[in-house]
Amino acid sequence: MYCRPAEVRYYPAHASGAHVVGFSGDGVGLAGAESIYDILLQPGELQAADVPEIDFGGQESFGGRGMDVVLSLDLELQKKIEQELGRMLEQQAADRGMALAMEVRTGRILAMVSLPSFNPNHFWQADDPARRNQVVSEPLAEDLVRPLLARAGAISSQGPFGPPLPPEAVAAPDLGLTAGDVAEAGARFGLRNPLPGRSSVCDTPSVFDTLPSVAVVGAAGQNNVAGQGITLLKVAAAASMINGGRRVEPVFLEAVYDRATGRTYTRSESYDRKKRRQVVDPVLALRLRRELLSTMQGSGTMAVYSRSGRRTEVKDQTRITVLQDLVLGVTPRKNPQVLLLLVTSRDSYYPLPGEVDTRARSLADLGMELLPDILESSSQTLVADHPAGRDEANYKRFLIASHIEYREEKKKYAPLPREAMPEVVGLSLRKGLQRLDGKKILVRIQGSGRIVGQRPGPGEPLAAGQECVLTLEPVI
Repeated sequence: MYCRPAEVRYYPAHASGAHVVGFSGDGVGLAGAESIYDILLQPGELQAADVPEIDFGGQESFGGRGMDVVLSLDLELQKKIEQELGRMLEQQAADRGMALAMEVRTGRILAMVSLPSFNPNHFWQADDPARRNQVVSEPLAEDLVRPLLARAGAISSQGPFGPPLPPEAVAAPDLGLTAGDVAEAGARFGLRNPLPGRSSVCDTPSVFDTLPSVAVVGAAGQNNVAGQGITLLKVAAAASMINGGRRVEPVFLEAVYDRATGRTYTRSESYDRKKRRQVVDPVLALRLRRELLSTMQGSGTMAVYSRSGRRTEVKDQTRITVLQDLVLGVTPRKNPQVLLLLVTSRDSYYPLPGEVDTRARSLADLGMELLPDILESSSQTLVADHPAGRDEANYKRFLIASHIEYREEKKKYAPLPREAMPEVVGLSLRKGLQRLDGKKILVRIQGSGRIVGQRPGPGEPLAAGQECVLTLEPVI
């Protein structure tokens, strides 16, 4: 019999965060962060230039024993959004749902949800719709974001000191802007730009790039290849409308931990600073944020924008109408720190099934419930100086899931200290036996009288069941 050690990935969170974490096979990252940062996770020396988004403090080479990757995801927040959005899909009889929670000034992704999801421990059992990350692949209807783009474009054309814009209910369509003006606003704020590069969430093969061959029919009747239009990840660029006019890229790499040196390296501030571009004049950005937030609903501490729309796509020579609902929420209202995006998609028209309760909470209600949790998550420090050690409970779950018998390792106790043989020479037999009482030894007595000899000698260690010989002689 031969035994060969092997390293096997196990994902204790199962389907939670699966589209971000990804999965690996045969020791190689195949999707998600597993694929993007496979160079870090594999043993072997690396150069700092291989991961420019991390600040290695001037160190040129590192990682001889491999590294641990720390993501910015808040697992508890991730699970909560997945659970609540899943309930919303059931309530609305929707087919798919997605969510993105991030910081508006840094682009740190706190949660990314795509439903249906899959278990990366058994990724080969999931079908393509479940493995596909809707956040980067599901095209959104133009109607969902057009009012935002039109208002942002109108404000930009007026400048920082223009008159207030009329409410949408009484304003001209698109506030009088042409289709080209609205498209230009979308490009300016990043909603129509290509997806960002490797340091972001989207340069991920397989799960993030798998896209069906479908054509999307936009509002103007023009066909676009799916994924080339507006996606939820691109809508995250709306952060530039409320963060002072700075373009930020959504990112989820928080830090790396070098196992060889025991050091944790965090993101490079200079790298992130170069990636952020000022796309709107700061003075104009103040007016833009103020007017956009004034048109949103919500309480005094948060603002929520909600919209419904539809798009038509041709798939397998069949025209399909997709109904979508979008919610964009920020908090705090006066100075937004975090952004939440929620979308549900349904591949059917009304009426909904009879058991669906349309009077229950709306997607906007869900957004307002989640925003305080997202803000709290953003304020927490997610990177510890040293990652926690490997969890024995996770190892047990892995063995059980793999149908391998799990046996608790027997605890090893330190041996009890051995007692020493007391001195009994010179004592009477009665007193000598009193001293030996409780030693759990066998006593053999030779002669009579007082004790004149003993074996073992005084101070020698005693073992349970050991024989002790006492020699006695009469005293004259």
